[in-house]
Amino acid sequence: MSQDQFTQALNDYPQGHAVAPKRRQLFAAMIGNVLEYYDFIIFAYMASLIAQNFY
Repeated sequence: MSQDQFTQALNDYPQGHAVAPKRRQLFAAMIGNVLEYYDFIIFAYMASLIAQNFY
């Protein structure tokens, strides 16, 4: 069975270094989720303040 260059490069990647990128991805995802929820909370709070002024 022949392999393309991408598959061969994945097979040659040292497995000992796979933990750091996964940990970095997890940390980035957590930061993104925290910022998204913060944005949602601020939006909900401001929407309630504006609604009180107009209705």
